[in-house]
Amino acid sequence: MRSPQGRIALTLETGQQPWLALWGVTGSDLLCIEPLAGTTDDPRFSGLVANKRGMQSLAPGECQLFETRVCFAVDE
Repeated sequence: MRSPQGRIALTLETGQQPWLALWGVTGSDLLCIEPLAGTTDDPRFSGLVANKRGMQSLAPGECQLFETRVCFAVDE
């Protein structure tokens, strides 16, 4: 993300997540950056959670770690 002057203001590293949701609240000064492993709004979604795009199944006791790193540039 760059400032109006063209300088890098924010760097986002999401690792393994293939999708990124950007959303805000009307009338507020808010931007939500939400890395996603799957999606909720696929137009072909059948209604079955197991069929959601990007859905991953883990065996009992198995875990998966996702990391997100957000770096803000220091004001000069």
